[in-house]
Amino acid sequence: MAKREIYFVEVGCPDCGKNGKITYSENENPVYGRGCDKRVVEVSIGFKVNNKKIICVDCDTVILEP
Repeated sequence: MAKREIYFVEVGCPDCGKNGKITYSENENPVYGRGCDKRVVEVSIGFKVNNKKIICVDCDTVILEP
């Protein structure tokens, strides 16, 4: 089984200015895991995941899309 790499991305909402952090998990070596498999593990309070999109809870602005 391939190891998974954990990393963080700082995000900010362009509409309301809220800042937060998204935690991702990704195959360490895509050759052994049938390509890159990136998953959202956790989002900061005030953000949500909906259909792989990161959305600001306060103003419903899409911050990141897959």
